[in-house]
Amino acid sequence: MTDSSLVPASACLGAVRGAEFTGRWSACLSAAKVPPTEPDMRLQRGDDDAAAVRGNLLDVVIVRHAMVTTSQGTNSSLSGLWKPDLPLVEKCMRNPALLQRTGADDTMDSFWEVGNYKRAVKRFDDGHRLCNDLMGCLQERAKIEKSYGDQLTAWSKRWRQLIEKGPQYGSVERAWLAVMTEAEKVSELHQDVKNNLVNEDVEKMEAAKKSYHMACKEEKLAAAREANGKTEASVTVDQQKKLHEKVDKCKQDVQKAKEKYEKSLEELNKCTPQYMECMEQVFDQCQQHEVKRLTFLKEALLDIKRHLNLTENASYATIYRELERTILGANTQEDLKWFSNNHGPEMPMNWPAFEEYNPDQASAPPKKKKPDGAPPTPSTDHVAPPGDRSRLAISCFSTEWSDDEQPTANSGNENGGNGNSFEDDVSTTGKSVRVRALYDYEGQEQDELTFKAGDELTKTEDEDEQGWCRGRLDSGREGLYPANYVEPI
Repeated sequence: MTDSSLVPASACLGAVRGAEFTGRWSACLSAAKVPPTEPDMRLQRGDDDAAAVRGNLLDVVIVRHAMVTTSQGTNSSLSGLWKPDLPLVEKCMRNPALLQRTGADDTMDSFWEVGNYKRAVKRFDDGHRLCNDLMGCLQERAKIEKSYGDQLTAWSKRWRQLIEKGPQYGSVERAWLAVMTEAEKVSELHQDVKNNLVNEDVEKMEAAKKSYHMACKEEKLAAAREANGKTEASVTVDQQKKLHEKVDKCKQDVQKAKEKYEKSLEELNKCTPQYMECMEQVFDQCQQHEVKRLTFLKEALLDIKRHLNLTENASYATIYRELERTILGANTQEDLKWFSNNHGPEMPMNWPAFEEYNPDQASAPPKKKKPDGAPPTPSTDHVAPPGDRSRLAISCFSTEWSDDEQPTANSGNENGGNGNSFEDDVSTTGKSVRVRALYDYEGQEQDELTFKAGDELTKTEDEDEQGWCRGRLDSGREGLYPANYVEPI
């Protein structure tokens, strides 16, 4: 395949299925104004028959690369042919898993990305595990070799007996027995393979040791029975003879087991020097690696210490020098003088003094600050309760009268002080309405109500021309309040 080689688009499309790629392919065909072929149309419909045009792995790689380059905005050949990127094709042929990635994913999977060093370090942990896996693999193979050799030996022994006892004779019999001999020799070779793969000297020694100890135990039991038989009158001579023969046989078994045990121990001891040498080499190698590890940790701890030790930081000492300077700068006499000037006898005081009468001086009480968003409060300088407007009349004309001409509270009453001259001008609704407070309000006069936003009260009289209403709290207290501070419920 050369750089000039081209693959039909329909064949490439058949190699990849999926809604995402189908949508991209349709968009590419529309953008390039290329009439879709029948396989293209079947793929767009999601037809399962599109698998019939499925290409080989190389086609898949080319299509995948074309999809990536198209999504990245590069110019791909959409006129019915794809021109492959051979380096990428060869890379994907070696590793088909790359077909599941896009170009952006490859950049994110770079070794230089933060944290990707773990894959390189993980090889050490994997190496230890793989060594154990290799040992397990070899042990299984050794078991297979041993089992096959044992089976060959058993097969050869059984058939050798059958041939020797059978009717066959002469050279043919010898040829047949040669097959058994071949099996026995092959069995020995397989046993050698097994011994070379797995050294079982320790297991052999342990088995010989166990056999020797069991033989010694049997010998002691046989000797004890023989001694007891000599003291018992019920034991016949023949029985004593059998017991004695049993003891002799046990002694022979003990001797054989002892020789086998000593031989296996001797073979094991022959391997001891080589074993010790290998272990020492491994230990020395581990010590060298441990030196590097301990040195690295030591340097890391020293570096951490340099970061934690603030006493070597010039800024650290400056902080405490400034703190000490500030503490030493505290002046007790200045603090006492400040307290005396602001909260003690040195504070200024407006002592009572003679004041000339000033008729233009306003006498309205100070108003408290309204909450944010509250409407302006109507003036209370000239408000009189509904039904008793004498306060309004007095406040309106008080500046026009002299001190000697000011009327009494009931002046102007034609009924001898029993009625109000403004009574005919005031009308009440006579209807109670429940309202809810929109803002907090604290009464400035004795005849004004105080309430919080959200409180409910009863409006007993409508708003007057100054913007005040008369109402009654749930506690029973009646008074005036700003009409624009409430809303009907």
